[in-house]
Amino acid sequence: MHAVSSASVPKPLYCDPIFDGAADVSIAYDRGAKLWNMFYTNRRATFKLPEPKDGAWVHGADIGIATSSDGVAWRYQSTAKLPKECTSVTSWAPELYYEKGVYDMWLTVVPCIFSRWGPPGSEARMVHVTSRDLSSSRCDTEVDVGINGMIDASVIKLGSGYRMRYKDETAQSHIMAADPNWSQHTVIQVAELVYKDGWLTVDRNVDLSFELAAPTDRLSRLCRAVQPDHGSEHVVAV
Repeated sequence: MHAVSSASVPKPLYCDPIFDGAADVSIAYDRGAKLWNMFYTNRRATFKLPEPKDGAWVHGADIGIATSSDGVAWRYQSTAKLPKECTSVTSWAPELYYEKGVYDMWLTVVPCIFSRWGPPGSEARMVHVTSRDLSSSRCDTEVDVGINGMIDASVIKLGSGYRMRYKDETAQSHIMAADPNWSQHTVIQVAELVYKDGWLTVDRNVDLSFELAAPTDRLSRLCRAVQPDHGSEHVVAV
């Protein structure tokens, strides 16, 4: 993404109008429609269950899609049309990567809707689908690294190869919520990452202004602005 200073960024940046549970966002530029596309886990946060600890609201999730011309004002569009041959009723954490006319997407797929975390048969798998227009896709491969419970992929290009980072649920990986007021309702927020003196800090409250420009052939996935006055590096992140 290439950001240029312009419009003030709203807080939150985006709320899902269907279930109010937008999470795990990945953004790609639709070169045909000339719009930014935000793909995200559409968790069913407003789904009312009699048992407070019932985790079914996290499952049964579709992949939501919102679009924007500038990366600041986002409009809900639909849910992604995913091939049934390689996906299931629960899809999480889309990761998008564009190269040579093809949009690659890696998805976490869970076979059913479960009320608890980790029962037998609930192991997630990582599926790879491809698209040329971000409207339809086809199954490509299933990522196999020898484990069950592989989720939340992130892919970058390193030289002539690629590297995927992911969470291994079999290695007791956890996501902790530090805010005591945290609930299942989630939104998409923009934060500023500041790297200084070997430390990376996150400022979610800073006022930011930017627009996303259409990508070029030499697009960097993050727009970095080095501040020579104090030697820190700032990254706009979603």
